[in-house]
Amino acid sequence: MALKSQVSYSCSNNTTNSVPFHLSSFCKKAVTQIRFPNTTISPPKLQLQALGKARAKVLLSAKMAAGTVNEVLPPPLDSSSEPPPVFDGTTRLYISYTCPYAQRVWITRNCKGLQDKIKLVPIDLQNRPAWYKEKVYSANKVPSLEHNNEVKGESLDLIKYIDSHFEGPSLFPHDPDKKEFAEELLSYTDTFNKAVISSFKGDGNEAGGYSLCSIY
Repeated sequence: MALKSQVSYSCSNNTTNSVPFHLSSFCKKAVTQIRFPNTTISPPKLQLQALGKARAKVLLSAKMAAGTVNEVLPPPLDSSSEPPPVFDGTTRLYISYTCPYAQRVWITRNCKGLQDKIKLVPIDLQNRPAWYKEKVYSANKVPSLEHNNEVKGESLDLIKYIDSHFEGPSLFPHDPDKKEFAEELLSYTDTFNKAVISSFKGDGNEAGGYSLCSIY
């Protein structure tokens, strides 16, 4: 049975659940515990939930990017993994599950319903495979898109490329003025992401040597 605190104030022999700020110093605060039946949340469990928030954020990012389709996510490829058969006609999106730049391209793929058209290839940035730089993308960062025997990079460019070169609902308005405004908003998210990352890592550049999306 869980407990919840209820705060009340006793002022001039009257009890109330709220009190004006300027009278609060003249009132006595009382805290009572209310028991709720059929509730099993305990303080230790709440502490565990709080400690697990960091890990939960990573899982939540993956779930949000995966969308509503029940897609089985492949494990990240590391230095011990064999490379995929590059340039065999398969369209591949190389990402990191925790990279915000890769996530927005991943979301674009899913919003257009391209899970069966664009294969997801996650890369372990902490234990990078050498073949990624040598055989796939010389810039050695994610995201990158393998399509029509070419590999392209830069997340904003990939969002526009996927939207214009693949089937599915258009992500940009058809009206030229509205489309231009939408692209400006998209560019602003890039500025926002870089500012956030730079506050944690000291380098918010998508090509930065120690950013969340680079592997050097």
